[in-house]
Amino acid sequence: MRRWRLIKRLSRWLLTRTPKLMLQSFVVILLATLMEGVSIALLLPLLAALTPGQTQSRWFTEFTEFLPFRLEIGPLLLMFWWLLVARQFLIFYREQVQLRLRLLATDLLRVELFSAMLQASWAFRVQQSQVAAAEQLTSAVNRFSMAVFHLLKFKTT
Repeated sequence: MRRWRLIKRLSRWLLTRTPKLMLQSFVVILLATLMEGVSIALLLPLLAALTPGQTQSRWFTEFTEFLPFRLEIGPLLLMFWWLLVARQFLIFYREQVQLRLRLLATDLLRVELFSAMLQASWAFRVQQSQVAAAEQLTSAVNRFSMAVFHLLKFKTT
């Protein structure tokens, strides 16, 4: 139960700090999913066209009746290939957006940590060891970065 609360807090923190990047990431994921669905829908007629003696499915023939040209195997293969290439570019762009989101979240956390350390009272700073402060600014931030990475993977796959 505690883990889910942490995931919810981290998700809210990311949404409040980086709303544009989160929205951009989810839109790209939605477009990639839509392209994957269209390519799977095109795969069935493509396989039927490649199999000798196989008739096309009814929905595909009704769809192609509205087109001004006849869909044959060549254009169908080309459309299928372009959909796969476009989907791969969208996935690559999604990874870039998520990397920017992860780096931005890590930088925001570092700024918050530095701000909290500067606003801390002198008595607290004297009691805290230098090793603990260095650990908070280095390995704790790296753990947070990995948590953001896994959260984004969890929410987007």
